[in-house]
Amino acid sequence: MGWIAVDLLEELPTKLQQLSEMFKWALLLGKDKMITQSAIAGLDVEFIIYPAEIERQAVAEVSRRHFQNLAGIFENFLRWWTQGKYYPDQIVAAFVQFTSAITNAVKETDLDLFKRLKQQEIMKQTLSAITMDQLETVLRDLQKNLCLNGNDTQAVYSLPVIRALKIIAENYQTGISREGIAERLHITPEYLSMLFYKEVGQSFTAYLKNYRINKAKELLTDTELKIYEIAEKVGYLDPKYFCRVFKEVTGVPAGEYQKYLSEHS
Repeated sequence: MGWIAVDLLEELPTKLQQLSEMFKWALLLGKDKMITQSAIAGLDVEFIIYPAEIERQAVAEVSRRHFQNLAGIFENFLRWWTQGKYYPDQIVAAFVQFTSAITNAVKETDLDLFKRLKQQEIMKQTLSAITMDQLETVLRDLQKNLCLNGNDTQAVYSLPVIRALKIIAENYQTGISREGIAERLHITPEYLSMLFYKEVGQSFTAYLKNYRINKAKELLTDTELKIYEIAEKVGYLDPKYFCRVFKEVTGVPAGEYQKYLSEHS
């Protein structure tokens, strides 16, 4: 909502245009605040600092076709704009740059998928946004379209599952548990398990185990770390237990996996 004073009738078209421009400041003031010239004048606005590292992470996940991982990255991108007060046009321009980087990354790897994303429609929705909710919708719809049309095996998850996946991705090296994550999300462990199995298609325990072993395989491939060092880096304090889990998941002992890589690298 917003208002602007009109003294003369002939001023109305100009004032309406000014009011339309003022609505963009809802990006900073919030959609439920009255948008006035005095409210805008009271803002301590700074020049934008674009989160290039977040964009790099998003492009990397798109290039790997790990579209489900975009949920946490998009959340970080949205959170970035709550850390300061920036000019609305600069915020919108940043979202245009961010979504364009993602769609261009898709174009480089999958032209058919790129065409299905309807980049012009994404651009139109972004440029017309006047609230953060609308910009968030642009990102959520983009991820949904990538998951549904990009042969991604993952679904678009509910918010608790998105947050749980993000916690796992950021803390798999530590002793995280279903109970600990549920407590952070303010839900019961049983409810988290139910959501996980329904949306991810496997239990929380199985997902965490597979996630850690996949990270271990990356370290075995890309580093010269010892097996006990890799075990610790992916959250297993007991190397023998790590080796048992590794073989259970991959069907191959970690030592043999590492030896095979060294002989064929």
